[in-house]
Amino acid sequence: MNSIIPHIGLVCFIADPFDPPGHERFGGGHLFLFDLGRFLVQSGYRVTFFTRLNSKLKKCFDALGPLCSIYRLEVGPAEELPPTTVGLYLDDLSSEFNRVFAIKKSEFTAVHSHYWIAGEVVRRFCLEYPTRHVHSVLSLGRLNHEKGEPITETSALREECEVRVFNAAEALLTVCPSEYEDLRRLYPEVDLSRTYIIPYGVDPDVFYPRPQSERDFVRRKTFGFTKGPEPIF
Repeated sequence: MNSIIPHIGLVCFIADPFDPPGHERFGGGHLFLFDLGRFLVQSGYRVTFFTRLNSKLKKCFDALGPLCSIYRLEVGPAEELPPTTVGLYLDDLSSEFNRVFAIKKSEFTAVHSHYWIAGEVVRRFCLEYPTRHVHSVLSLGRLNHEKGEPITETSALREECEVRVFNAAEALLTVCPSEYEDLRRLYPEVDLSRTYIIPYGVDPDVFYPRPQSERDFVRRKTFGFTKGPEPIF
């Protein structure tokens, strides 16, 4: 009898995990997502990425080998947007995410969301399709305000969603003790009993500067999403 391969969804709508780093790009969390996905595939898991289509030159679906694929949801303009702008499309992202899942007709072992927008989309999804939900904080809205960042048109929505997501996730991940303490101090209404500190970590034998060309980046690195040693193209 064939064993069932665990299937992990990695969800982030503010950056495409297959975009290379570069000048004036938003954040760097997509590099963590890329490496996490590759690690899971090499460990024998099946991985499906979900992100937002941020370029007309990209495919809405890519198969990266027998154990990995990515869906880019056609929500909002097909261009890079600031996270605050992406938040305006929360309802559309949620509807499209659920639609794509219904088409797939497959069940996830767990879904790992990153940042509050993906966290809220996955929280809503889990109400209809109960699934283990792991959420990475990435940043805290109340901490940003404390540091003087201006109020935006999505600030109130973010605050509501953060509290809901932090309390709903089966596991809530912070990357260092100070982030955990900020969460405890600024979000007293959040239950921290399922909160964990897991540093990103840097291994110089694994992490290194990536090429700036998006095409070259994908071509050279996609082989990491298969079990075998050979590239898939």
